[in-house]
Amino acid sequence: MRSANSAYCIFIRHDATVTMEDEVVPLNQLILYFRVEYLSEKEWCTIYSPCSYEDIINVDIHSFASASTLSTYTLSDWSQPSCSYTDTDSNDSSSPQLKRCRTTTSNAQKDILPQDLRAHITKNSAGKEIFAFYNKYGFLNTEFRKRLVNISVSYLQSLFPENCMPSPYTREQGAKALVTIFPKLRDPDTPGGYEAFYDPTTKKGFLTTRLRTLLRKKDNTSLCRKTLISTCTVPVDDPGTTKLRAYDKNKVDEAINFMKHSSSKDEECLKEKIEETFEYRRENGCTPEMFPRFLDTKGLIQHEFALLYPEASSVLQTYPKYVDKILDIYIHTVRKTSDDIDASDSDGDVYCKTTRSVLALLFLLPPTAKGRQKHSGSETAASAQDFIVIFQKNDVPIEDILTKRKTTQPFLLAVGPNKASIQMYYVVFDNHILATQILTGEHNFLSAFDVLFKIHFVFNLKYHDSLKHVWEFIQSMFYKVSSNVNFTPRMRELRSKLQI
Repeated sequence: MRSANSAYCIFIRHDATVTMEDEVVPLNQLILYFRVEYLSEKEWCTIYSPCSYEDIINVDIHSFASASTLSTYTLSDWSQPSCSYTDTDSNDSSSPQLKRCRTTTSNAQKDILPQDLRAHITKNSAGKEIFAFYNKYGFLNTEFRKRLVNISVSYLQSLFPENCMPSPYTREQGAKALVTIFPKLRDPDTPGGYEAFYDPTTKKGFLTTRLRTLLRKKDNTSLCRKTLISTCTVPVDDPGTTKLRAYDKNKVDEAINFMKHSSSKDEECLKEKIEETFEYRRENGCTPEMFPRFLDTKGLIQHEFALLYPEASSVLQTYPKYVDKILDIYIHTVRKTSDDIDASDSDGDVYCKTTRSVLALLFLLPPTAKGRQKHSGSETAASAQDFIVIFQKNDVPIEDILTKRKTTQPFLLAVGPNKASIQMYYVVFDNHILATQILTGEHNFLSAFDVLFKIHFVFNLKYHDSLKHVWEFIQSMFYKVSSNVNFTPRMRELRSKLQI
């Protein structure tokens, strides 16, 4: 901070004790004194322990003669308590300007009562439509969810001074009120159930996104606002981070040599060799050249994934019960639809219902603007379908796909006389073709899709940018593998809609 505006604080460890007049006093009986200087004024302030970070930044400053002109930063403007900032009168024009808001104890924490927020929503012209849609379908489509967020944000803003972003506490209270009013919007897999609207850990959510959009529009400049976002992730049991077991190098070399040169199709023997070399792959990686039997022996991909995640759920069991629900949400949510998904089974040349439901997830969790900017050709949900499955008639040589579509990212090649009669699925990636096991009925596609998903983990392949949110949602929702998954508000919203 500049010398004109500075604070002098004394920090004491929370488990410390101090001696005052020969008496040992624990911290919870102490008072924290610190001096604040503003222009030519100086003042000593006090905070009683134990205290929170909000208690520190919301300290009463009304003893200053110039208190009416003094502004402090809200919690949402700080990336970390020790961050530095540039005053608005700084001579450095390149420094980011932070939106400031006078915050006191009285206006920093606003409790949002569900009945008050409900009354505000009802008064709005769109309120009745929102409740009518919710009561009919049990969820909100994207249009009505955006309207609900806009109305809720306007209510939160009305509780604070102009140009002041509501505090994190108030945003959290608003999110809690929303899932109280609309209980079917509650996310069953998060601690509070309201994190899609506001996540107190990351400070992200639909409410924060709307508030930032309004502030950018109001300032009509590229406003840089620092938000309190945790850079720490919750540690999870990930196979890549757990301690590796020791292995016999000679035995591993022998097993690798056997799998590389043997033409044996004895699945049980190969599975045994896969288990013997498992720790080696975790330490050194896995490539089709080093372990070619993954490409031509059915069941090895699934076996390797089971070694990586023994507690993972089977998508063949978890996914089918969500197929109709996903398509129903798609019908009532997506505006720009796809012919491959909109068609029904009676239309003839269409994919099976399970395939259409997986493609529908691309529209429910579309590529983000950030993800699209990474590619020369902007992907949409419709164009991203080719990263899941491509249809090819059975009179066309299978190898033609390798010249038509050169990519390291895996995708499914569906081969048959038409989309309704697929005879074989192949997983294509990095100039390799892997035949999948054929099952009957709807499991035909789902079993191939299972191999497509698991091959990312076996060969340590990164999710395609356009499919990142879809793959991570599938990973957590249907395989119950939550390692390295950061749920976005849209993902949480969809999870709450899929409650059965």
